[in-house]
Amino acid sequence: MAKGEWRYLINQMLVCTKKNFKKAVKLSRYHDAQLLAAMNANPGDLDYALVYNRYHDLHQKLEDAYAAWGNSGGQQESGTLNVKQLLKLKTTKLNAVFNIVEQFYLPDSVRFKAIFPDLRKPFSGARSSIISAFNTLSLNIGADVNLGAALTIVDDYHKELSKANTSQTGSKGSVKNASDALEKARVGAMTGQYQDLGFFINKMPTATAAIKSLFDSETITDPAQVIWKGHLDALELHQVFIHTFMAGDIMRVKSIGSASVTVYLASTPGGTDSKGVVIDALKELKFDVALFAVADYNANRYLTIVNNSTTTETRFMVQLY
Repeated sequence: MAKGEWRYLINQMLVCTKKNFKKAVKLSRYHDAQLLAAMNANPGDLDYALVYNRYHDLHQKLEDAYAAWGNSGGQQESGTLNVKQLLKLKTTKLNAVFNIVEQFYLPDSVRFKAIFPDLRKPFSGARSSIISAFNTLSLNIGADVNLGAALTIVDDYHKELSKANTSQTGSKGSVKNASDALEKARVGAMTGQYQDLGFFINKMPTATAAIKSLFDSETITDPAQVIWKGHLDALELHQVFIHTFMAGDIMRVKSIGSASVTVYLASTPGGTDSKGVVIDALKELKFDVALFAVADYNANRYLTIVNNSTTTETRFMVQLY
């Protein structure tokens, strides 16, 4: 912010979504839905219809541009996470293959050395080298009738790695074009929200709560926290945070103690009006928010966690991706 610049002239929606397309779409979905609800609830007030119809066009352009960007390979953060997750399975996959091979060939045999000439060395280093090493391993195993199970593990893993890596890299030119179009749509929608804010301040300057309800103020002011930790007494219910999720969002929940916990994505603070996701004691679960089975992520925004034990305290950790 420039020195002396009046903060009320700063478009907070535009600022907080800079370099964050996903957040822009979240803000837009919430605002568009709230405007539609307000228009339907006030059929005699043409102002709501005017603002909704004007903004909905901007929102739809943002949705279309976001979908095109994703289809072009633009959501590279998600792709990178998938590759990283797969690479974490590397040791497990290799151990399984080694165990199968050792059932039929001794480590000092010619056949074993033909399959693993440099043992595990080729499976470290750059991502491309690891992918290539698994392809070579597949060729080394070949049509060996003894190692069909090992070949399946190697080929399936190589296919997953290659697909995830290709998805991440994508076509740079296509991604750049889609990204430029999406940035234009982001600026248009966030400018539209700023315009709407001014409109409603002019329309009802004292009804601040009503104005606030039309905008996703929690996400706008969200400091981008991604990890929450806390303590739960026996049977304690705790509201963890308020957050607007999108389809496909992922979270990880861990029970750090001898009690299972259940998490809900509720429509009210501390509520439990969603399907509960149970995490066993001393376990963690990484899952898609679709498991909450809620119909409207704009309405169900309150994450609640409950200690299921009647006698035992526990601790928890929640992480968003």
